[in-house]
Amino acid sequence: YLKNQDKYAAIVWYYDVVEDAEKTMTSLFEKVKVLTSLDNLSCAFSLTSHLNKAEMAGQSKRTRMRRRIAAISRQLLAKRLKGLVDSAFQTDGRQMTNSKTQTVIEMKNVGTYTEFVPVEEMEREIRELRTVIGFRDQQIEQYQTVINELMEKNRSLMEKTSTLQKKLLERNRLTVQKSALPITGKLCKKSQAVVSTVTEHVEKMVADNPQIYWTQPVNLIVKRLTGISEKTVKKCRLLDLQLKVDGAGRAWRRLPRCRQAAGPLSTRLSKRERNLRAMRTVKPCVLRRINTIVDGFHRSQKPATAKKISDVLKKERVFIRSRKMNSVLHGLGYRFRRVRGRTVNTEKPYIVARRKNFLKRVEQLRKNRHMLYYIDETWLWKGMSHTYDWELAIEPAEMAKQGLSLGPSAPPGRGQRAIVTHCLGPEGMLDGALDIFISNKSRSSDQDYHRDMNSAKFERWFEELCKNIENESVRRGRPATVVMDNASYHRRLTNRLPRQSDPKAQILDWSVQNNIHGVQTNMTKAQILHLISNAVNGRRHLFEKMRTTEIAENHGIGILFLPPFHCRLNPIEMVWGIMKEYVRKQANMSDNLETIKRYCEEFFAGIQPHVIIGCIAHVIEVEAEYQRLDQAIATRRRRRIQLAHQNEHDHVEVTDDIETEE
Repeated sequence: YLKNQDKYAAIVWYYDVVEDAEKTMTSLFEKVKVLTSLDNLSCAFSLTSHLNKAEMAGQSKRTRMRRRIAAISRQLLAKRLKGLVDSAFQTDGRQMTNSKTQTVIEMKNVGTYTEFVPVEEMEREIRELRTVIGFRDQQIEQYQTVINELMEKNRSLMEKTSTLQKKLLERNRLTVQKSALPITGKLCKKSQAVVSTVTEHVEKMVADNPQIYWTQPVNLIVKRLTGISEKTVKKCRLLDLQLKVDGAGRAWRRLPRCRQAAGPLSTRLSKRERNLRAMRTVKPCVLRRINTIVDGFHRSQKPATAKKISDVLKKERVFIRSRKMNSVLHGLGYRFRRVRGRTVNTEKPYIVARRKNFLKRVEQLRKNRHMLYYIDETWLWKGMSHTYDWELAIEPAEMAKQGLSLGPSAPPGRGQRAIVTHCLGPEGMLDGALDIFISNKSRSSDQDYHRDMNSAKFERWFEELCKNIENESVRRGRPATVVMDNASYHRRLTNRLPRQSDPKAQILDWSVQNNIHGVQTNMTKAQILHLISNAVNGRRHLFEKMRTTEIAENHGIGILFLPPFHCRLNPIEMVWGIMKEYVRKQANMSDNLETIKRYCEEFFAGIQPHVIIGCIAHVIEVEAEYQRLDQAIATRRRRRIQLAHQNEHDHVEVTDDIETEE
């Protein structure tokens, strides 16, 4: 287990040595017990004296047996002394005789006989006993030293063994991670049978691998593998699945039919499920390659179709039919829809810079508790109504035979229209700001409504709007800022710099009004414009000023323009969509503009504040999305610069190497 047989050998040797030491000590103790049991007073007295001297010499680490020997010797000495005293004062045949050459001590045993021992022999035995006891003490100390060393080695081996066991336990520990997505809904019978089969296989796997430390029970493992709850797994485990055996003896499980498929109203997979299933059959590396191919088509301004993508993959020995490619693209999140306009404009450097400045300015205004008011214009036209309806899929002649109408007609072309202007505040549409202007001109569908609006009309409406916003700002005690797009009538200049297309007289008048030195009447327009350009010298903002800015400053209101092509940052755009949907539901194709105007006024009179708050919250999310886009564009730009510098550095190194070789 430890992959080291020497450690086992060391442990076995250690226990053998300990056993030998115990046997040796036991034999020594037996000899001492025999000596102490001698029926000899002098021997007992000498043994007791030796033990007392050893105790006084500091032999503190005695065993329990030595203490017992000392206690027995003391008891024996006391017993013999009492016998001597009794024999000295009694005359029952007991006597003590002294001789010059030899001294004999008469002793009487407790038993049935009396023994006479010479003093020289007793002293010799005492000396031998002292030698044996000294040798025994030396052996005990040596064995004790060896035992301590072996115990220390055994302790280190046990610590290493414990560490290895912990490492092996961690290595064999197995924890099943959670599934990517949990499964909700009711399982059919076939799905329950599959879950039961998976549970049975997991139980068998756990039983066949006892060396693995499974940190989770079987039901929890199945839950984390499949995303199904433990309660459902436990229920599915109780299913009785039928086994089928063929002629060759091979057995398999017979799964029940799904209840949906077995019923009269069988259900099919939805389009989303079919697309996801088709996508899962393709390898992840191929899916990444498909994304790269589609991006390459977009960058080269070429249409990306399923057949073209399949043809590119076919050259790379990857065969996917175009019909399946459609499902795979849908599963990857692609949608075949009308191409959006100006998608590339959002990545142009000057637009990115203006967007960054706008987002930074809006964030600062919100931190400073500014009230943001969004303004914009939209249009309504005569006879606008619904564009979708249910129609019979039969010929008009058959419908006429059945006495039915020929179905709904499409609304008329966008002819005469009404221009709607409004202002969205922080809590709803601003009261008194709605303005509906009916144009007298008839426009075709390809012309923009901006042609019907001019700066004079807008500035009159904006003057009244600023008065209302000023009153609201004073009432709430908070500064206000108006946000608008870059329409031409929003940015009319009161003192515009002359251009080459302007008449010469107009250019001369502007030069006189702005004190441009050196301008003469006999100069050409090009010469005059050159002098004006030198005089301005990049200080265009000192000469030109927008009328809307002047109106707002007169009322203590700030102006903030949206970046180009970013109408998503204006929440009133969503209000226009909701308003037009309401008008289409109410209006008929025969309604005139006055009726359409009334429907529009009804909508703004009944709009709820939570709708406006939701639109503003959506715009805040769009702002965060654009911030992430700007960060991604900046990161990509930095990578390109780093790669360019790296390639340039590599080129310089290669050139230096070539020069060195030459």
